[in-house]
Amino acid sequence: MCKRYEIRPTKRRLILLGWILAAAVIFVNVEAVQGMPQESNFTLEGKITEKSAGKLTLSTTDNIIFHVRYDDKTEIKRADGSAGSGADLKVGQTVSVVGELAETGEIIAKKIEIEKPVSSKDHS
Repeated sequence: MCKRYEIRPTKRRLILLGWILAAAVIFVNVEAVQGMPQESNFTLEGKITEKSAGKLTLSTTDNIIFHVRYDDKTEIKRADGSAGSGADLKVGQTVSVVGELAETGEIIAKKIEIEKPVSSKDHS
C-alpha cells in the first residue's frame, strides 16, 4: 500500500507538469503570432475626389471616403493596361486599389489600376 501511495503523487506531478508545459507552449505560440507582422491586404474601388502629392481621396459607390497613400514603389496601371505613374491619376477617375490598411486608417497602396471610363453606350 505504501508503494501505491508513492505512485499516485508521481502521476499527479506528471499530469501537473504536462499541463504547465502545454500552457507554456500555448503562451509562447500566442506571443510569437502577436509579434509577427500581419498582412492585411485591402482592396477597394472608388472615384478620385481629391489628389495631392502622394495622396488620393476616394469615394466608393456607397459614399464611403478612403484616404490612399502611394509612392514610387506603388504599381500604377493605366486603363489600357500599360504602366502608369502618379501623373496619370486624375480627379474624377475610377480606380481599383490594393494595399495595406495602416493603423491610421489610410490605405498604403501597393497597386492602383485606373478603370476604363464607362461610356453611355454601355448603359443602353
